[in-house]
Amino acid sequence: MNYIYYNMTRRIGLALVACMLPLAMFSQSGPELLRVNPDARSAAMGDASLGRAERMYIYTNPSAIFSTDCRLDASVSFMGHAKFQGVDGRQWGTAVGLAGKVGCRHALFAGFRYVGGLKLEAFSEQHLDRHYTIRPQDYTIDLGYAYSFTPHWAAHAVLSYVNSQIGQMGETVAATVGVSRADKFKAGGRPCFAHTTLRLANIGPKLTYGQSTDVNLPLELALGTELTTLLSGSWEAVWLWVRVMRSKPVRFGLRPMSI
Repeated sequence: MNYIYYNMTRRIGLALVACMLPLAMFSQSGPELLRVNPDARSAAMGDASLGRAERMYIYTNPSAIFSTDCRLDASVSFMGHAKFQGVDGRQWGTAVGLAGKVGCRHALFAGFRYVGGLKLEAFSEQHLDRHYTIRPQDYTIDLGYAYSFTPHWAAHAVLSYVNSQIGQMGETVAATVGVSRADKFKAGGRPCFAHTTLRLANIGPKLTYGQSTDVNLPLELALGTELTTLLSGSWEAVWLWVRVMRSKPVRFGLRPMSI
């Protein structure tokens, strides 16, 4: 029985680790969902979300909307992960972002992020209780505002409600603020665009699980610049530079009490 329990314990432990890998739910500071970039364009370019954005403004660079002709935008993305051996379900995530300009100087944003899909069977030392299932999942509800001071300078702020569940539920609020500068000029007869953003993300109180476990949010200070040059009607050259400073991780994990 002890051998069976040990193997069951090891399996469920590996399952918990596997479900945390894409999100690093507890091996990093707070849910990794707060760091995931749901925009395919900037994610494919090295997670360069501090430059010129064309969609998912609330999760990339809200201030960038003033550098575009966009008046109203609705973006949806889906993220899938490989299936983990020995774990029921498949982890997936989705994000929805809404953006709209109000006049020439104001912009409003709303968004929703979710990741989940795994099912872990809870157990005790004596038997496996198939009537109790742990479903790790995180989601956020986000609201944002951006203001354009001049044709070159803009600032934004995003407030998020964060809910994280893995056996116990944790919740908190987080804020992100940033300031951007956009410039348009010509070099060698070609139009060029430069966009620089300074952002402080995930400011807020600790994420509290149950009554006794507190986890810091993944505080992040980032500075990024994107320089774009039009080569033709359908091609452009992009140069990116990003510097990110993150808070130190808080180590926290789950294990059966009898181990």
